[in-house]
Amino acid sequence: MTNRQDRRFAAKLARQMQTRGKTPAERAIFQAAGAFFAEETVEIDFDLDGFDAAFARLSPELDELLDGGFDAFRREVFAQAAWAGMAARLPDGGEGTFDLQPILFAATGTADALTDFAGDGESLAALARSLRESGVFPEAGAVAILPVVLAPDAVDLYTVGPATVHALTEGLAALVEADTPEAGLAAAREALARAGLPTVGEGEGDVEGLLLGICLTPVEDWDLPDAEVEARQLAMAATRASWLDTYAATLPFRLDEPVFWHEAASSLAFHALAGRIEAELATRGVTEPVSRIDACLAPETGDPVLAVQAGNVRLGLFHAPRDLVFTDIDGFAGLAERFAGELVEYERPGQVLRLVAGA
Repeated sequence: MTNRQDRRFAAKLARQMQTRGKTPAERAIFQAAGAFFAEETVEIDFDLDGFDAAFARLSPELDELLDGGFDAFRREVFAQAAWAGMAARLPDGGEGTFDLQPILFAATGTADALTDFAGDGESLAALARSLRESGVFPEAGAVAILPVVLAPDAVDLYTVGPATVHALTEGLAALVEADTPEAGLAAAREALARAGLPTVGEGEGDVEGLLLGICLTPVEDWDLPDAEVEARQLAMAATRASWLDTYAATLPFRLDEPVFWHEAASSLAFHALAGRIEAELATRGVTEPVSRIDACLAPETGDPVLAVQAGNVRLGLFHAPRDLVFTDIDGFAGLAERFAGELVEYERPGQVLRLVAGA
């Protein structure tokens, strides 16, 4: 279709969405999907009764209606669910507008190492402090880390509903709103208990999980020329890389940079995969960095399957979990490309397998 036809179809679909749905929650979801498809402002009331059940029930139908755009719509829904706007006092004494968002850190290591860290208040405070002192988050903001390690299913957008995430976000606001740190932590613990998200327990051997925190940051103006936006993004990437090379590198487990809720599943999937790749390279005594990743999807499971090249050595095959990857497959591919420098995608596993077998 031409761009004009695309716009007409989007407008027609948006109008159709206005009349769909049997309950208030269903109608709100259809209307939000129509607005998203028409590239209009998406507004959602997550407090509507039965929102999560309605979202799960309508997902297959929305997947068909949005013609390949459902995954992006779902990420937008969760991005809004895991956000709240707040007015707070600035360091100079004035009032400012802030974004409040949960942040998650992909982490891999032994369960005891992760749970010991999460149970130590001084370690959590040092992590929060490092993020502001390094510039990952601005000094004018606030960061707090919770004493919990979430299991991978907690950030699976297929199983945890957006209303649950929204309620948790509002509950975690107590960490920066309460009169005392003790009161804020108690309220945050209650919010976590109500959310019922799966967690990593002690003594489970090597595990993959996520540390959970909350950040309060001044609203930034991104209405800038493209060159300035790119320069700001490059500076942010350099700051985060520096934080990983300094603070994160000192920990007794592998910790990735903080991401927002809708990014966490694909971030964890690749973080865990990168850890397995690095461990295999170390076992083989390979010192050259990874310079290329060849990837495809396994026909039986849909899991991404990857082979890596480091110097003249090819290793693989490495698998990543489909459910986590497909919450944001483009984001996963972007992480793979950033890690290796080059990502080559194939249609059949045999093409990737031959690369490893012929190395």
